[in-house]
Amino acid sequence: MKNILIGKGLENIPFGIDQNQLKIILGEPDEIEKSPSLNPEEPTSEVWHYDEHEISALFDYYDSTWELVSLATVSADALLKGVKLIGLPKKEVIKAIQKLSLGKYTNEDLTTDETPSESIMSFESTGIDFWFEGDTLIEIQWSPIVDE
Repeated sequence: MKNILIGKGLENIPFGIDQNQLKIILGEPDEIEKSPSLNPEEPTSEVWHYDEHEISALFDYYDSTWELVSLATVSADALLKGVKLIGLPKKEVIKAIQKLSLGKYTNEDLTTDETPSESIMSFESTGIDFWFEGDTLIEIQWSPIVDE
């Protein structure tokens, strides 16, 4: 499972599936983390971590069911339109993504005392975020594409 499908999911893991469906595909998660919800009407979301696959799945609670709303990977084998990006320096990532037609992006510096050199490059139109530690891409996170 390494092909990121923009706006759709990851190979055989489509956005919108519920937790039971993901368990059928990947089994039990290694860790479940509760986090603030993306849905303001619900108190929490759940992030399921699968260490062997190097992915995390974010579920939000909608209409009495859990729904997969975001995926993230730290795998150096992950492919975005056939291109491996994790582990590359920021300049190389920018050069590579210009060819991928992901749209315009914004950069945000997330530097704090705890994370002295962290930043995020976000592509709103394609729902993709690239997380950098220092000059190196460490994670790709993506969500369904939302039409406004």
